[in-house]
Amino acid sequence: MKDLKALRWTSTTLVGVLSKKFPLSSGNCFSVRGDDDKEYRIVNFCLENLEYLEKKGINFPFGIRAIGDRTAVMHDARIPHDFYQTRFCEVCCPRELLHFLSNWSGTAISKAGF
Repeated sequence: MKDLKALRWTSTTLVGVLSKKFPLSSGNCFSVRGDDDKEYRIVNFCLENLEYLEKKGINFPFGIRAIGDRTAVMHDARIPHDFYQTRFCEVCCPRELLHFLSNWSGTAISKAGF
């Protein structure tokens, strides 16, 4: 695992999100450009929560932790714990990292900033 800075988001899924009560428990997945110039899929945060935080003044660069070659988790002390998802996106998370998921409960993920 390697700690990096996310400089901007680069791509997103296109799921319709109706709720406007933040933080959202789920939403669109997204990728970011790291300060190592690689693109990483974020598996523990939704784009709508990120955009909400930006409107509140918490802006890029965000801390991320690479957990795979092109997969990362948001990991930033400025983000309140209830904005993190309590489980990783199993659609976006590569199969080879699913064993990593089984070792974490929702509480442990939240407390670790994952």
